[in-house]
Amino acid sequence: MQCADGDLVVFYTDGVTDAIDTRCEDFGSERLEKVVAMNSGETAERVVSSIFLAVGSHAGNLDAFDDQTVVVVRT
Repeated sequence: MQCADGDLVVFYTDGVTDAIDTRCEDFGSERLEKVVAMNSGETAERVVSSIFLAVGSHAGNLDAFDDQTVVVVRT
């Protein structure tokens, strides 16, 4: 598969989708996809920020138990 001009490519570690909230519910890939879709017109930097903001909001005051890495590239 080739990327077209302007496509958004998102790489992330499982620590992003595995982040849990106080009910032990994962952030999950569905939430991640929604955040990316809602911010798809933004810069790559803004998409990264939006993902970390959403994950942090989901987790609340719980510390991350795994690394959380996100790389976003706009072609």
